[in-house]
Amino acid sequence: MANTLFSLKVRLLLEKDGSILLLQQKTSKGGNFTLPGGAVEYSENPMEALIREVWEEIGLRIQPEDLELFHTLHKRKRNERRITLYFKCLRWKGEVRNRERNKFLAVAWHPWLFLPHRLSPTVSHVL
Repeated sequence: MANTLFSLKVRLLLEKDGSILLLQQKTSKGGNFTLPGGAVEYSENPMEALIREVWEEIGLRIQPEDLELFHTLHKRKRNERRITLYFKCLRWKGEVRNRERNKFLAVAWHPWLFLPHRLSPTVSHVL
């Protein structure tokens, strides 16, 4: 375990009118649909990281008091261990837009009944 890498990630589930917000990755990044979020940096706690990532990726302002943890996932691959914290957000400010066009083809609402086939395996498992 001495050479094991550990990472902590955060993801956000946004729901509106029976739909969820998904980001479609560029093919060079995997090409799957995923939830907003990313890595927790050394100087951040998970909520701070999620607030930063959501602003950077989709331009929404969220507050810690509006976040609710709903799932924790522990993923293992050979010499890597990852914990991802999944939050729901009850309120936000701003309009959704793709602020990281270098990583994402599109950011759009998808009805729960008609989710894309190319969900990332992890997001598919959590949903």
